[in-house]
Amino acid sequence: MSFIGKFIDRKFFEPAHRMKVSQFVELDPPTGAIAFIGDSITEGGAWHEWFPEHRVINRGISADTSAGVRKRIAVAVRHAPAAVFLLIGTNDIGRGRKTDEIVADVEGILRAVRTHAPDARIVLQSVMPRQAKYRTRIEDVNANYRRIAGSTPSAEYLNLWPTFADRDSLRGALTVDGLHLNGAGYRVWTDVLRPLLPSTKP
Repeated sequence: MSFIGKFIDRKFFEPAHRMKVSQFVELDPPTGAIAFIGDSITEGGAWHEWFPEHRVINRGISADTSAGVRKRIAVAVRHAPAAVFLLIGTNDIGRGRKTDEIVADVEGILRAVRTHAPDARIVLQSVMPRQAKYRTRIEDVNANYRRIAGSTPSAEYLNLWPTFADRDSLRGALTVDGLHLNGAGYRVWTDVLRPLLPSTKP
């Protein structure tokens, strides 16, 4: 990462990250909820309204990375969720982190979930498409995600690329900036996720 990138992280993202995690520490969500964990794409989801028939919690933080999630994962799953849906990695790729660094963090996240929530179903989602220049990097990371999900007990890999991609990039109808989802994008995503959610009551 460049000097400017590191400065921006320290000046803006890291304080915001700490403030959001401190809020999660104070909250006491119900045991057996469904936890959505990730970056701004997860944070932006109105999960309680998309899935009113389920107990859901949103543990997304804008600009987060796999390293950031790894640091806070014990807080995110301390309430013994029934399922964890993890979407992370696009910010790592955007900041130029190496694939092996990202994969090591995600492996650590999956181990921590298995330790703190041994009965939880884990769904490791592929990094979504974004601008076309990132396709090769995304495919490399996703291939590794598939591998590590396959070697983690009670974990599975969810490939979102066919649903969201228009050739090399995110479908234009599902985004306003080539990265984040609009309402139509969230509807498509939640339609994919709904059959995978365990039965819970709000």
